[in-house]
Amino acid sequence: FFFDLCVFPMKIVLAFDGSPPAQAALQILQIVAHPEDEVTIYHGSKLTESTCVPEPVPEISSSEGGAAGALQSLATQLQQTLSLKAVNVMVRSVTDVTTDLMEACEDCDVLVMGTRGHGLIKRMVLGSVATHAVNHFKGQAICIAHAPPESTCDPTAAAVGPAAETQSASPVQYSLALPHPDADAGRRYLVFVDGTPSAMNAAQFVARLMGPADSARLVALYEHCVPTPAPMGLAAAAAMVQSQAQSRMLRAQQIVNDAMAVMEKDCRPGVAANVTATIVEVRDVKSGMLEFAQSKMAELPSVPGHLPRIIAVMGSRELGPAQRL
Repeated sequence: FFFDLCVFPMKIVLAFDGSPPAQAALQILQIVAHPEDEVTIYHGSKLTESTCVPEPVPEISSSEGGAAGALQSLATQLQQTLSLKAVNVMVRSVTDVTTDLMEACEDCDVLVMGTRGHGLIKRMVLGSVATHAVNHFKGQAICIAHAPPESTCDPTAAAVGPAAETQSASPVQYSLALPHPDADAGRRYLVFVDGTPSAMNAAQFVARLMGPADSARLVALYEHCVPTPAPMGLAAAAAMVQSQAQSRMLRAQQIVNDAMAVMEKDCRPGVAANVTATIVEVRDVKSGMLEFAQSKMAELPSVPGHLPRIIAVMGSRELGPAQRL
């Protein structure tokens, strides 16, 4: 998930539509929220321009009453389980969910939401609520990446027609995730840092979340140096590659040292000793980051219906479509 620095106590908005990404966001909310925080569960039902009726969503009833009932039950669970200051429910039917969500979050500190993982072209054409939130939300956005299960159909498509009405007729119930069976062993955070302010904010945020049994690993990746064609001998080319690799490794070392100093400053007493650092040389930072995270997550497999024990964290820069390309 992606975020910038947050200040406690917080006013948090959870964008929730009942989808798997939203339920993943709910799990992160259970980890991030503190007893003194105030949480609002937001559900926006999109109105079609031609008929001005809510567009059905398979996970939650398209009617405001149906959604409100399910979300109010969820709010009660959150209130009782996390001892939050307050949990409110906001259900609205609007023509533009993205704009309405930003207005609903105007006075909040943190927005927690899932991302459905649309491809770049689809995001550029249709727009993405998550992308808009990261780029334009004035507070701090925590976006949880969710990989939908493989299927021949589009799991993110909204149902339409009689089938949707039948699907939404039955009452919907949501439950909070249970603590991990090995929760006493603590939670592990993988914090990817690259020296940017948002990465340092991510490290600071994790430091504030860590409990006595938790641990964090700072990870700095640097790309493998590939010699460019040049009119020089093999020895000169090898020396140049070695020099570039040494420079990148030293830069990565400085990045983890800076991030370590940030975390040591904000960790609870005695917790800073649980922070370690790793520097990894990769051929490509994006794929290398994913491979590293997957290898570590495989060591602590998730348990269905329970909170995760290992979480990968990184900061997010504000990127427009051209920069994303």
